Amino acid sequence: MQSPSLLRSAQSLRQIGFDSAVALLSTYGGRGPELEPWLKDAEVNRDRQLALQFLAGFGMNVDQRAEIYRGILALRHYQRICSLDLLAI
Repeated sequence: MQSPSLLRSAQSLRQIGFDSAVALLSTYGGRGPELEPWLKDAEVNRDRQLALQFLAGFGMNVDQRAEIYRGILALRHYQRICSLDLLAI
């Protein structure tokens, strides 16, 4: 039997398009500590003049979304991040 709080959580998740635990967990990309190696050489953009956005326009026709996402997912480690009650959603 599901608790009332789990039923409310499941209803809330359904309202935003997560109809199952699989749908929710398939969005898991990883945790901060897992991504540290991927971000170790990253620079924080502190440019208030928007030069980075200007330069990004030069790469407008370059689509690296899949490559970037694969790089993130390669560092992902699954852990027990929630109780098995989530499977009842």
